[in-house]
Amino acid sequence: MKVLVGILLLAAVAAARLVSEDLTAFNYHEKIGFAKAASILAAEQSISTRIVGGSAAKPGDFKYQAGLVISIGQARSVCGGVLLSATRVLTAAHCWFDGRNQAQAFEVVLGSTLLFTGGQRVHTTDVQTHENWNPIFVRNDVAIARISAVTLDDNVQPIALPVGLTDNNFVGYKAVASGFGRTKDGAGIEPTQFLSYAWLEVITNDVCRRSFPINVFSSTICISGVNATSTCNGDSGGPLAVEIDNKRVLIGITSFGSAQGCENDSPAAFARITSFLPWIQAGLVITLTDGRTSACGGSLLSNTRVLTAAHCWFDGGNQARSFQVVLGSIRLFSGGTRIDTSNVEMHGSWNPFSTRNDIAMVRLGRSVSYNNNIRNIALPVGLASQSFAGQSAIASGFGAIRDNVGIPNDQVLSHVRLNVISNAECRRFYPNYVFDSTVCTSGAGAVGTCGGDSGGPLAVDHNNQRVLIGVTSFGSGYGCQANEPAAFSRVTSYVSWIQARL
Repeated sequence: MKVLVGILLLAAVAAARLVSEDLTAFNYHEKIGFAKAASILAAEQSISTRIVGGSAAKPGDFKYQAGLVISIGQARSVCGGVLLSATRVLTAAHCWFDGRNQAQAFEVVLGSTLLFTGGQRVHTTDVQTHENWNPIFVRNDVAIARISAVTLDDNVQPIALPVGLTDNNFVGYKAVASGFGRTKDGAGIEPTQFLSYAWLEVITNDVCRRSFPINVFSSTICISGVNATSTCNGDSGGPLAVEIDNKRVLIGITSFGSAQGCENDSPAAFARITSFLPWIQAGLVITLTDGRTSACGGSLLSNTRVLTAAHCWFDGGNQARSFQVVLGSIRLFSGGTRIDTSNVEMHGSWNPFSTRNDIAMVRLGRSVSYNNNIRNIALPVGLASQSFAGQSAIASGFGAIRDNVGIPNDQVLSHVRLNVISNAECRRFYPNYVFDSTVCTSGAGAVGTCGGDSGGPLAVDHNNQRVLIGVTSFGSGYGCQANEPAAFSRVTSYVSWIQARL
């Protein structure tokens, strides 16, 4: 039995070695990246293309393209990336950790056709690889780099994600790959080297498996390398995009190719973006300073202001770094208008221990357009004397729908009718946490707000319009179905504070 185990272990080690060494992603930096960084820099300093068989890009052709100059100890390596928002860049996980080499920092380059000169340049060490990234089998080869906000202009713009296209395998589509990699096998980087691109045909995963039988998964997408046209060394992490409805849509992140070369007519493999949409978009809701993500709700007050709970920004233990505000979608992680911001003002007297003054104003970096799915809510101006006790109110949010369940990636917006109760009744449950600035709803019948609904609206119908009376603050520690009240910040208590910030 021990001999058999030894044989199996040896076989497994041999298989892992075969897989890793025959692909370009494993140990990428030593095999490719360090040398490419040096040769690209030398070529630029000596002042045509890099994608094999491709064409040189002009400024503004690939506004979403990012270049990455990577620090690993005393050495430098190179990769590509793609801009998703003013504060997020998507790249390959192997650009951060390739199985042997761990990067320490990225210099993100945007808006330039040269990797070492020009453009907007942002340094970051805030990189999150997919939690199931496997450098041996090159599976889940995606990573998000968080950066300080860049200026969106004629040369720098984010790319669209393939939202609503998860059933499309894109086989037969012409897709464009771009990057700062080499132009042909055995060649260095030439003088006047630029960002380059090539249009390539997407092939089936079955065809791709003929070249890479144990490295192509459902989360992989491949292009044909016929006619010696493909991605090459240095293009890792860069975008593969298609044209849909007159806009570029990201469908792949450059992952690996054949170790036999870029001109041997073998396919190239990319991480399939539709397989990672929930992971990508979940990292764009609330980002904490320690890199974790969270979620809350809010209410649109104007085309540049959203009201939410203060504890969504700082809960007493965790400090958020940014919000992505999602408007006009019934799904939190897909669709709608999406705006990143870190401009959040909590109430000056917010107390996370007593949950008093649990309210915050979010300022959007640009105006949103009102349409059939996006509209601001009315404030309860002139209704300060109303307690709303006995009225029927509606709460809405993206939170859990019952106790002991998570929030799935396809979670939809939900709403529920609740009865407003008196503060005296509410204090029976929360004697130290209900103030004049609190409004509560009954939890009778095991209905109410739940985890993930924080910051969302409580509204009543008044004079034929929906009026905001509460911002979801807290509920029972015994669960959402404990038949106990839910508490909200009473908006009538904060009308003056809110209006001063509109």
